[in-house]
Amino acid sequence: MLSGKFSWLTEPGSAAKPNFDLVVFENEHFVALPSLGALVDFWILIVPKRPMPNIAAITDVERCSLLHIRSEIRKRASRMSGGADLYEFEHGGSLGGIVSCGVDQAHLHMVNLPFDLLSECEASEHDWREGGDAAELSIDTTNGKEYLFAQCGARSKIANPQSKTSQWFRMLIARKLGENAWDYKAEPYLNRVWAMSENFGNVA
Repeated sequence: MLSGKFSWLTEPGSAAKPNFDLVVFENEHFVALPSLGALVDFWILIVPKRPMPNIAAITDVERCSLLHIRSEIRKRASRMSGGADLYEFEHGGSLGGIVSCGVDQAHLHMVNLPFDLLSECEASEHDWREGGDAAELSIDTTNGKEYLFAQCGARSKIANPQSKTSQWFRMLIARKLGENAWDYKAEPYLNRVWAMSENFGNVA
C-alpha cells in the first residue's frame, strides 16, 4: 500500500494537497515540484501521476513523457544554475523499504550542485556500475532490486546497496556542502520551496 505523501496526485480526491507541494510544470504522466529539504536553490522532484514504487516501474509511454519533462526542467535549470551542473538521482526503493526515504512513490530528483556527485558516489562504499539514462531504468537495469541511481548529462552510475540507508544522497550532499540538516522531515527549508516555485515560473 502506498504512503499518503503523494496520494493527492496518484489517487485524486483521497487527500488534500499540502500547501508545499507546488506543481511548477507537468505533462500527461508526471509533475515537477520543488523538493522539501532542498539544500541548494534549484532542487526539483519529478513525480509520476500513477502509483509506482520507483522509476524503474514506468511503461514505454511514460518513458517518453519522462524524457519530455526532464528536457524542460533542464532548460530552466541551465538558466538558474549559477555555473553549477545539473544532477539527477533516485533512491529506488521498494514499498515500505528504507531506501524509499519514507515516500512510497517514485520521485526523481533534479538538482544543481557545485561538486561532482558521480565522483562522490564512486568514492563511496557501494559497488557502482554504468547506469544508462534515467528513462531507461527497468527491472533489468536495476537487477530487480532496490537501487541508487545518479546522472549528469550522458554520465550515470547505479548501485544496488548492500547496507540500506534512508536519504543516502541527501546525506552525501549535505556533507559536501558542510550542512548538518539533511533530513527533509526535520528541516524542510520551506523558504526554498516558495522561492523555487516563484523563480521557476519567472524563467522561460
